[in-house]
Amino acid sequence: MAKLIESCGGNSCWSTITVEDKMAPTSICSDIVLPCYKLDEYEGPFEGDNCNGPVTNVIVSENITVLSCNEEYVKYIDRVYQATDQFGNKSALCNMRISLERPDFDLIKMPPSYLMSKDSALICNAFAKDEFGHPSPSVTGVPTMAGIPLYPSFSEICNLTAWYKDTDHGLINCTRKITRDWTI
Repeated sequence: MAKLIESCGGNSCWSTITVEDKMAPTSICSDIVLPCYKLDEYEGPFEGDNCNGPVTNVIVSENITVLSCNEEYVKYIDRVYQATDQFGNKSALCNMRISLERPDFDLIKMPPSYLMSKDSALICNAFAKDEFGHPSPSVTGVPTMAGIPLYPSFSEICNLTAWYKDTDHGLINCTRKITRDWTI
């Protein structure tokens, strides 16, 4: 409700005012660089709205360029985003490039060794096995990058894959020795 008072004569009237948000959200849109394994965490450009309500970001289009010979980046992802506020107002289109850095191999951690000498050996077939009858990677562990498992599948964003090959040395004094080599 609103009351309007005319200043000269003091006449007044009452009315109902409807306030509508007709202003679109705004994007702070600029090119960014991300580690290749962080793309899934990126939620899009920062959006602001005059009414401070929720703003939804949507990818309107995406073009991926794989870079096979670039020393710094594995891919460029060119995206167009658009934001919509709680009242349906849409922002201008936001064009940005996401440059994905090559993986940092210093962040790769290999699974531990299981050794009799360290009392960590696997005992008496009491463990899950792979298709070759050897300890499953779910038991022995897999290589990780920044805590993200690289096996059995890893996001193709980093252009990485991992696999293993076991060498079974057979029984040595009633103990079976298997050497697992990981290739990344």
